[in-house]
Amino acid sequence: KAVKSSFLIIFDVVLHLMGVDFPSMLLNLFSMHNKTTFLL
Repeated sequence: KAVKSSFLIIFDVVLHLMGVDFPSMLLNLFSMHNKTTFLL
């Protein structure tokens, strides 16, 4: 469990270094999904 959480933290840091904000990216995907389902 601790290894998994630390891996997620490392993954988040790597994405942040690459210029991708992981939480906002998830939020964007979620809002896009909501918009597409709303249009359908």
